[in-house]
Order: sequence, then structure tokens, then C-alpha cells
Amino acid sequence: MKKVGVITFHAALNYGSMLQAQATQLAIERMGHDCEIIDYRLPVMDRYDRLYCARGHGGLRGKLLRSCYLAQGGARRERVRLFEDYEKRFLRESVRYDSYAALAGAAEAYDVFVSGADQIWSEQVPELRATGGDAILGYFLGFTERKKISYASCIAAMKRENLEKYRPYLERYAALSTREQQGADTLSALLGAQVPVVLDPSMLLSKEDWAPYAGDEPLVKEPYALLYSLRCGAVQRDWMRAIRAFNARHRLKIVVVAPYFELPMPGVQNALASGPREFLNLFANAEVVFTDTFHGTAFAVDFNRPVYTIENKYWKEDVRKSYLLRSLGMADRLIADESDIAAVEDYRYDYSAVNVLLNERREASLAWLRNALD
Repeated sequence: MKKVGVITFHAALNYGSMLQAQATQLAIERMGHDCEIIDYRLPVMDRYDRLYCARGHGGLRGKLLRSCYLAQGGARRERVRLFEDYEKRFLRESVRYDSYAALAGAAEAYDVFVSGADQIWSEQVPELRATGGDAILGYFLGFTERKKISYASCIAAMKRENLEKYRPYLERYAALSTREQQGADTLSALLGAQVPVVLDPSMLLSKEDWAPYAGDEPLVKEPYALLYSLRCGAVQRDWMRAIRAFNARHRLKIVVVAPYFELPMPGVQNALASGPREFLNLFANAEVVFTDTFHGTAFAVDFNRPVYTIENKYWKEDVRKSYLLRSLGMADRLIADESDIAAVEDYRYDYSAVNVLLNERREASLAWLRNALD
């Protein structure tokens, strides 16, 4: 048994970040190792988007929209409480390190260090961009000379020329893997060695594995369509218009998890006060899922829920969602615009063939991780 330390985005108030960190820890523990999340948490992470969204809210109009959050204060505080409770219950963490320099204290704490998933190798991440300096080097494990591997670490839309300065750090890894083929191609060209693609950690766990963390009873008792969005501003209007058009035909309850939507949504169940447990429960029991996010797509697939995902309308270089669905033969569930769902007549989806591919990729990804840790 080895002592393994994982560094990733684990404590953001983001469902995908916290759940993928938990999944990484569980997967490694099931391989017989002692696994701990390295609590690398920059000061900006304690305040960035914690209660209110800062992104996309510039100018007078942005300030007016942001003021709408004040009416949601109670639900937002409850959301924070639920995240913190889930983190305490299900993530096993080290002492806190609040700077790259502080990570020197962890340099010899583990037999193997793992750079985890999410966009930890991207300078475009707002928290890393806001901090600047050497903060990102923590995720490249620049503070230790012990064995290091990466599992599904994502460069997002970083180009080869932008990654060049990190090459000395990447060359010190014993094994590297990433989450999307585009990132694998970029890293392989940079390093002159093949970098494999593996599943996001959240998909290393099956729906049966996630079930104990979702709760026994559905939180919503009647059939419902679930919207999970991380956009804000005019996107809220576009989604609401499209879902109501969809629902004119299908007559489902509408449940929304969208922490950055500012305006009231009459006739809709706003599940703003949701932590990771509630998020899992809502995905596990939805009739159909609409999303503009990667992890919304991943959890819909994992739970075998019919899903429609906006491809890259809001970020043209974002290939995460499209790569996942295309690699599983689900390209027909990609949509270009919210309004595309209005024409959907039959949203049901047969996951039989997808589950075969998904299980094959899950086993291959677990095998890669097991071998890399040995």
C-alpha cells in the first residue's frame, strides 16, 4: 500500500470539481492505497464566486443584474453550507496550503503525487489568472521530487506555445494522461511521447457507485426536466424560453440548478440551495437533462439520463463536451443552440451501446491508473 496525495480543484463551490476529486480518491483507495487530497487552496478560492458571481458582470448593467443576487441570499448561504458539509464528510484532506511556497511542506508527505483532473493546467482558469505568479505550479507538482503522475489533467484550450514554459515540470512525471484528445495531441507534440486519453474521474464510478451519495429517495416526486447551467445574463432568458417551448409538448415539471442565474423564474423549481448530494439526486432521477456544462453531460451519461448538451456556443475552443459525447457515439445529443430542444418530439435514449463503450473505457482508465501508481 502506498500513500498517495492528489492535487486538484476540490473545494470550489462547483459540483463537478468536488465530485471528480471525490471519485479520484475513491478509485485510488479501492486499489488498496491510502489516498489524501492535498488541500491546496489559494486565498482567492475562498471568495471567488462563493456567494455571488463576479464573471460576466461588468459595467452598469452587470452591477444591476448582480444586485438581483441579494434576494437569493438565504438560498446561496444554504448552498455554501451543503458544499462544506459534503466536503467534510466525504473528502479526506491534508492540512491546508494557501500558497505555492507553502507546498514545500508537503514535498515528502507521499510516496506518489497525483495531478488530478479538471482544468488544473490552464492559465485561463479565473482563480489562477487572478492569483498569477507561481500559483499554477502547484498543479504541475513543481514542489516535490517524489514520484508523480497525472490522471485526466486538462489543459483546456492552452496552446503548445503557452505550455512550453511548463515542459520542464511535465518531463519530470513518471506517467501522464489527460481527458480530451485535443489536449493529448498537444501534450504529445510538446513532449515527444504519446499521452493517453482517460475518462474524467467522475465516470470511473458507475451509477451504482454514486447511488449511496445521492440519497435513497428522489427529492422531486413528479417527472421533471432538469436544467444545469453555469452561464449567466442573457443565457438564462434563452434557456427558459427554450425549455418552456419544449414543455408545451412534454408537460414535465422544470427543475433548475443554475447558481449564476440572476432573475426570478416563475413556474420553475429553482434548486439553487443544492449541494453535491442534491445535485447527484437530481441527476439520478431526472426524466431528461439539458446542460451547457461538461460535468452536467458526464453525470447525465453516467446515470443513463437522456441529455441534450450545448456544444460550444459560448466558448468556441471548448471541446470537452463534444469529445465526450462523440467518443461514446452520442453526437446526436449535441445541440448548437438552446432553441434546438423546442423541436424534440421523443427525448428518450437507449444507453445499451453507450454502456458497452463506457464500461470498456472505464476499465481501461482504471487499468492505466493502477499501473501508473505501481
